[in-house]
Amino acid sequence: MRRLGNKHQTIDEFLKDDCGSLPEDHPHIRLYWDVAPIWRGPLKDFYAEVVAETFDCGFASGYESGLVTAVLLPEWAVGCYRSIRQYYLAHGHAPEDLEDWQRHAEETAATMPVEMHD
Repeated sequence: MRRLGNKHQTIDEFLKDDCGSLPEDHPHIRLYWDVAPIWRGPLKDFYAEVVAETFDCGFASGYESGLVTAVLLPEWAVGCYRSIRQYYLAHGHAPEDLEDWQRHAEETAATMPVEMHD
């Protein structure tokens, strides 16, 4: 688990503290606010908003981990993607049902352009 600064805490430990907040430039912030809603879809009522807060936090953390894994182990990521796609197609989904994935990926890239940091 990643550690934050000199506090030597994992991100999860840091956020459990009532006063915990991530630095403004932390990638998790943009994934939470900008990317999670693309994949989650629109909210329809107050209950959905409450559920979305938890979903978006978990989604952002998982998306970040998934990106790191995809870069470090690209063959695994491609194989995993193919397994997931095959599962959906084998369980009653038509290929057209998965077309949202491409649109979501393109919206994600447009919403969060790559910025290089030294």
